[in-house]
Amino acid sequence: MLSVYNVIAQCQQETLVRSIGHKGMREQGIHIPSQIRQLAYLPFYHCCTYLILFELVNVRLTKARLDGQQKFIFGAARQGETVYVMSAFSFPKLLRYVSEYKITSFPAAPPIVVQLAKHPDVRKVDFSHIFPVLCGAAPLGIETQLQAEEAMNAYKKGKGNVRINQGWGITECVGGVTAFALHERDPDVTGVGY
Repeated sequence: MLSVYNVIAQCQQETLVRSIGHKGMREQGIHIPSQIRQLAYLPFYHCCTYLILFELVNVRLTKARLDGQQKFIFGAARQGETVYVMSAFSFPKLLRYVSEYKITSFPAAPPIVVQLAKHPDVRKVDFSHIFPVLCGAAPLGIETQLQAEEAMNAYKKGKGNVRINQGWGITECVGGVTAFALHERDPDVTGVGY
């Protein structure tokens, strides 16, 4: 059984890893938008949902829209970020919202990354404001990951900066267990962090 202390610890870890990632991105000259905008589409019962909601209890609510998943609502609210929540997942709407709301981050599972790699409309969407998309839930093949990155950067004629980073976790561990910081990347693109 998970306790409130487990959730607090995960939120603190998320804050630290994000801080390290932002610092590393700045050192590498990667632009970090002044306003982070998350797109949340996971079900409320998902472990990524309750971390987000828990953090909202502990911070003053400024810009978060309270409809979504744990990690992306709690963590985002704690960081002063905006969260846009999809009432139900729809790939065409995901593409529309990324552009319409200038989304800077969203979670991805391998089936979503496959759609990002294969769907022809992906190349028509400006993903340039996205910094690393975090993928988890199952292993992601290197070919699919690289195809999705190429498709997401196609709008900017290959000059985009979108990357997909993989992580690993389970609900019993309150979500994330391993991941790379936002500025890091496994050289062979197959790792899930440390």
